[in-house]
Amino acid sequence: MRSNRDVAVGWLRKAESDLANAPLCLDARQALDTACFHCQQAAQKALKAYLTAHAIPFPFIHDLGRLVKVCAAHSVSSRGPPVSTGCLVRERSLALSNFRP
Repeated sequence: MRSNRDVAVGWLRKAESDLANAPLCLDARQALDTACFHCQQAAQKALKAYLTAHAIPFPFIHDLGRLVKVCAAHSVSSRGPPVSTGCLVRERSLALSNFRP
């Protein structure tokens, strides 16, 4: 079974992939709705990575407002994350370097 950290890193990698696609649409000055879609997807996946890293259950939805409310309802600052935030930051940096041309 994959750890919360592994799943969270997977969400972050998918978010970075979405972010990498948005500028392609913008640079081509076409499919602006697709660029917006990729940005929304990146935000959604980043929120899900945060929730996963903190072992907070969440519904599998696409509603950013509801996901933000789930995050806000679970204050993690007082109990600390079950996985090292530093590890996630390092993994995110690694993911970023893998997705850049």
